[in-house]
Amino acid sequence: MHWLPIKQRVDFKILVLVYKSSHKQTPDYISDMLHEQTGRRRLRSTTSTTLFIEQRTQHSTFADRSFSCYGPRIWNKLPKHIRNAESIVIFKKLVKHHLFGIAYKH
Repeated sequence: MHWLPIKQRVDFKILVLVYKSSHKQTPDYISDMLHEQTGRRRLRSTTSTTLFIEQRTQHSTFADRSFSCYGPRIWNKLPKHIRNAESIVIFKKLVKHHLFGIAYKH
């Protein structure tokens, strides 16, 4: 049986919340914690992938581990093909595979 380590399980749950938030499938109080990056100009390198602004704190504190700080940080590190998943089912499968690779790389 394959189980993700605790850190990757937490990351998985947070990434699912961020995905749902970016697709307007969460309550407003959750989606209000995330702020999409918007640029003034459309660049050729820009894709349909939603990136979120990573909030910065002055010191390493509990705030760094809050959803509004940690969620965007790990979301923006995901490969584009995972962020662009067409459905939640596909997204979960791709994220689990990605996190397994991180947890058990040799």
